[in-house]
Amino acid sequence: MLTPVCRPAIKGPTPLALFDATTQGTGKTLLSEVVSLIVSGREGALFSAPREAEEWRKQLTSVLREGSTIVIIDNVNYRLDSADLCKALTETIHGDRILGQSQTINLPVRCTWIATGNNLQLGGDMLRRCYWVRMDAKCSRPFERTGFRHKRLKQYVLVHRGELIAALPEMDFSSDSAIEENIKRLATEKTLGFGDYQAVARLAVSGTNAGPSITSIFRVLGRERVQARLARLLAS
Repeated sequence: MLTPVCRPAIKGPTPLALFDATTQGTGKTLLSEVVSLIVSGREGALFSAPREAEEWRKQLTSVLREGSTIVIIDNVNYRLDSADLCKALTETIHGDRILGQSQTINLPVRCTWIATGNNLQLGGDMLRRCYWVRMDAKCSRPFERTGFRHKRLKQYVLVHRGELIAALPEMDFSSDSAIEENIKRLATEKTLGFGDYQAVARLAVSGTNAGPSITSIFRVLGRERVQARLARLLAS
C-alpha cells in the first residue's frame, strides 16, 4: 500500500509486488484493484501475462503509454521469466518502436508494478526484481467464504477513500534532504538496483533503518545467509 503512495517521491525504479495466494479465490485481483482505487480513485491497468517475448514488449509499451498509476499483471499461471519485464522493472525510461512505424518512442516509467497468481514461480533475473505478498485464506475453498464486513469492498473504498489514505503513516517529503541522506547510507549496502526506492521506504516505515522491500527481495532469492546478516545489521 505504501509503495504506490510513495511512488511520486521515488526517482528510480520500484520492484514488482507479487500477490501470491495458496489457491484460487483468495482475493489477489481484488486486493490489487483496491490498492489502485485507494491511491488513484480508479482501477489499475490490468492484463494477462503473455508467453511470447514479442507480446511482452508490445504489452509493456502499450500500458506505459497509457500512463497508468498501477500496472497489474493478472493471474500469472506459468513460470514468470521475461527479459522485457525485467528491463521495464529497472529502467526509468522505456524505449520502443511504434507498431507499424519506423519511429521510436520514449516513455517514463512512473507506475507501481503488481503481479498476481497462485503459488507463483520465478525464473532468471526476475528473482532479484520482486518482493512477495503471501496470501493464505486458511481454507481450501476461499471463494465460498461469506460474512465479510464490507460486502461490496470496492464501492466502500471509493466512498471512504480519503479516510483510508489519512490512515496511512504520515510521510513528509517536502524536503529531499532526508531522502538524499538515506541514499548516501545505502551506497554501501546491497539495494539490488532499487536504492531510491529503499531510501524513501526508510522514511515511510517509521522506527526502522530499512524498509521491508529489500528484505522481501532477499526472501524471494532464498538467500538465508544474507537475510540473517541484514537482520543483524538492523538489530545493531
